[in-house]
Amino acid sequence: MTFIVDEQLPYKLAIWLRKKGYNAIHADEISHTAGRLTDVAICKFADAHDYIVVTKDEDFWQRYLLMQEPKKLIYVTTGNIKNTDLIQLFDNNIGILSLHITHHNVIEINQNDMIIHF
Repeated sequence: MTFIVDEQLPYKLAIWLRKKGYNAIHADEISHTAGRLTDVAICKFADAHDYIVVTKDEDFWQRYLLMQEPKKLIYVTTGNIKNTDLIQLFDNNIGILSLHITHHNVIEINQNDMIIHF
């Protein structure tokens, strides 16, 4: 299971996912060689390499609804949250999140809920 963490989320999340044994990159790691990535470029990269996009950006949610891109999406709807709280949210839910994302395409997660959309 591989993740690409969008630019609006902290680099620390990608590092934490790696420490948990997942293959994860932050969008900034790609943009250093290619310049700032657009949402479209992130979607295309993710789909070409079978990455799951992790984002807070509603544009990705809208793009999925309209075009089913990216193929896999974890949509974080926490609003403003401390990095440590975000990491804790993922730590508390990564097992069930990993299970669901293998069988579904879009999962929304926040402090109160995990919603499987597709």
